[in-house]
Amino acid sequence: MTDRPIQHTDEDGSIYAAELVPPEADDAKYRVDLVRASTDDDGADRQQRLTVAQYDSLMEAEEHLHEVADGLAQNGLAALGDDVGRLREQPFERDVFHVTAVYPPDAGGNDRATAQLLAVGESDITTAPLAAGERDDVESVVNRVDAAFAEAGRDAGLALARQEAGTALFDRDDGAVRHVDGGGTAHWFAVVPNDEPEADPYELRYFRSLEMDDGTQRADSYPVMPLPDDDPASAWPLRGLEMYLEKGDVYMVQQIAHDVADAYGADFPEPHDLPALDPRPEYYFGYGVGENNQPSLEVVKTWMDGAERRFDTLTINEYDSYEDAAVDEYILDTALATDGVEYALNIAERWSEANGYLDPQRDDPRIFFEDDAPDDPFTTHREREMPQYQVGAISANGEHFIDVIKSWGDDEYERLTIPQPTWEDAQLAAEMAFTDQQNGDLQGAMRRIESLAEDAGVLDPQRDDPRLFRQGPPDRFETLAQHLAGESVSLPEPEDYIYRVEFDDSANMDFVPREAAENPYWRMETLPVNDPDGESLGHALHMVVYPHVEHDPERVGTPAMAADEPFRMLEMAHFETTSAADKFGKEFNGYLMPGVLEGPELAQEVARLEGLPVEWKTLEGDDLTAYQNLTLTLTRNPVDWHPYNPNAERDARIE
Repeated sequence: MTDRPIQHTDEDGSIYAAELVPPEADDAKYRVDLVRASTDDDGADRQQRLTVAQYDSLMEAEEHLHEVADGLAQNGLAALGDDVGRLREQPFERDVFHVTAVYPPDAGGNDRATAQLLAVGESDITTAPLAAGERDDVESVVNRVDAAFAEAGRDAGLALARQEAGTALFDRDDGAVRHVDGGGTAHWFAVVPNDEPEADPYELRYFRSLEMDDGTQRADSYPVMPLPDDDPASAWPLRGLEMYLEKGDVYMVQQIAHDVADAYGADFPEPHDLPALDPRPEYYFGYGVGENNQPSLEVVKTWMDGAERRFDTLTINEYDSYEDAAVDEYILDTALATDGVEYALNIAERWSEANGYLDPQRDDPRIFFEDDAPDDPFTTHREREMPQYQVGAISANGEHFIDVIKSWGDDEYERLTIPQPTWEDAQLAAEMAFTDQQNGDLQGAMRRIESLAEDAGVLDPQRDDPRLFRQGPPDRFETLAQHLAGESVSLPEPEDYIYRVEFDDSANMDFVPREAAENPYWRMETLPVNDPDGESLGHALHMVVYPHVEHDPERVGTPAMAADEPFRMLEMAHFETTSAADKFGKEFNGYLMPGVLEGPELAQEVARLEGLPVEWKTLEGDDLTAYQNLTLTLTRNPVDWHPYNPNAERDARIE
């Protein structure tokens, strides 16, 4: 990190910068944050913060930090892309710290006391009750909350405080009974002014509030009944509603409120029709019992449906014991924490397929199948592998075509355009193929397209390649030409070719050989090393190069690449600890000269100096699988293990 961070001042006076935030706990990561500093109408300082990356090592975090800072210096806010908008939408942060207090301060062990959580800001102090009871019991609550703040940070402290209080913090009306459900949503009733014209001046309303992970609040409310004044005693159902809130029976609360509202002509939805404040699903890994009555590992999807928490599960594997399952659970939990939901659940999907719990050739590419559940915010492997087909009609420059698109992955596609005599002909053919697809006859639809393409001269009936499409994953249908030939043509391996389709009057299509990148993308990776007996020797630092992926110096972070993108590795140095490897990596980057001395070249020189063979290797079989699953441990003979000595030159001179 530099002493004077690069900053950019916007037209409105806001100051933008990038910061490196060190781990706040042993199991936390280094964060790279974007920060926007501004002042409010009263002149008070405030800031907004957006985390754009997290890393296990300081070296990787600093590399990302420098990339962001350099981009900010050279291109201003344009270098931050869409992150500028997301940063501006973040909640404002001010200097607020939290402390606990017990009242009265001189209460004895058996005397009644209350515990309060105080949020102390620059201009005010906000309090929230945590517990009430005998002094000793209240003190134990305070000690637990204080320990959570001290050991795990602000978010963990507030979470435990909410749990101890059994309600939302800092936003409650005096006297209101609140209940916080399993999803973190607070429920309560309050008498409030009625803004509707020609209505009673007050009304009883049902409120819900949820604090999101980013600190923002989501809330809604619904009318229960009109009231002549602001006296809660005027709301005759309030005591019964709060009684059910105290019991935690949210469904009964909502049902009674709906019935009362219906009697008064107020608009209150049925309980099952109330939208969840946070409809986004969450995912985690847990234990269960499989279909063979064996201990199982499950990936769990959970979401809120109104006040009800619902679940859907996918079995990953069954085991002889839960101890055996714990190994895979650790791998998946690590992937989830390090690389996110999509990466972790893609691993779970492949394991479930390999273990026979999920059909790898399924027509429905999802891994969770509850139809009324919220959509999953990730792409499954099956979705990437499974091509989709779209048929339409287009007209351009007085010419008319059937437009057929095969798509796969995130944004890959191949297009086939078939000339037609008239717009009506193109429309009719497209509608017939679409109807075939809707009726579940994909093969019939594509054979219809094949026939039209042959009639229009776009495809040769005697063509050597009988397929309709030549790019992407294998098609989900067999062309008539394939059927007559009794064969299907295999696609080239993805590491050998990329594909491009050029359409001319004859709709010719050609494969284009994949060329090595001029300046390939590379990174450094540290892998654990054991001796043949399984005892730890340390860690080996590797240079990892992706020969077909071009390095973009303007890009922040890892470039987009396929999950099976080929790479090669060079073992360049040995270290006793990962921190020593990180320190060396930072020094390594300092010797690079873009265009003159690049990372892979310097890595070879380092390997020679360390007495290691300069051998670029590729991983295969079990080693490749273990590497992809983050479980690869290398084995080396102790006689070949030579930890890096930064003072080797000096020691040699002394000797």
